[in-house]
Amino acid sequence: MPTKGKSGSEPDLFSLQLAVEHLHARYAHALDADQLEDWPNFFTENGTYRITTAENEARGLPLPVLYAEGRALSPHRFLGLSQGNRPIQSQFRV
Repeated sequence: MPTKGKSGSEPDLFSLQLAVEHLHARYAHALDADQLEDWPNFFTENGTYRITTAENEARGLPLPVLYAEGRALSPHRFLGLSQGNRPIQSQFRV
């Protein structure tokens, strides 16, 4: 967790960077270890999550191939990926 900066109200940037890097490492490990049931826990309760292909993003067509609002809907969609419903081979931008 980031520590308070000199002003006492803003997080120390180095501490914040370490926290973000730690989150990214845990996130990547969950994906690499095929632990998709843990994946929704990386998101906020009211967050929005979308995946679009890199090709569509480059063309200015960011229509998502996966879209979820809130953590409650996410596990069902993420677990579908771990049960063999893998998307076609493509590069995805998260």
